Amino acid sequence: MVNEYQMTWKIYRSWLAASMRKGPRLVLTILFCVMAAGFVFLGILMGMPLRILCFFLTVICIYRAFFRVFLVGKGQYRRLSQINGQQNWTRTVTFEESIISVRDGNYSFQYAYSDIIGIREKGNLVCLDAANKTVIRLYKDAFIDSDWEECKEMLKSRIATGS
Repeated sequence: MVNEYQMTWKIYRSWLAASMRKGPRLVLTILFCVMAAGFVFLGILMGMPLRILCFFLTVICIYRAFFRVFLVGKGQYRRLSQINGQQNWTRTVTFEESIISVRDGNYSFQYAYSDIIGIREKGNLVCLDAANKTVIRLYKDAFIDSDWEECKEMLKSRIATGS
């Protein structure tokens, strides 16, 4: 079974946005929003010199909460594009007899079925959570020689047996 799709900035950006809404990044986003609100409140109470300082601190907090992830991610995507020699590249996930092989442009990775600890579905996106805290992302409509339901049954049987 093969799942193949084009890696584009739009897809990469959606992955960044999803990562902002969970775990430590969500906590940091909330923390920076609270700090920004606090600086706005302090700015209202303070005189002009401190009001300017509070304004700049508010801008920094809003940048850290919402924009930094995307600016850093854009740089990462640009470097990945340079490594792969093209703006968009093909990501291929192949489910072989004993391993899951992920080919991402010029790089390839392999996972044993026993490495997969969870399967999450949301719309067309499927996330296979691995034990090393990485995620293999698949798209239900990107299967070439099968479909997601067939792949899901195969994965569940192999994950359960650990082979």
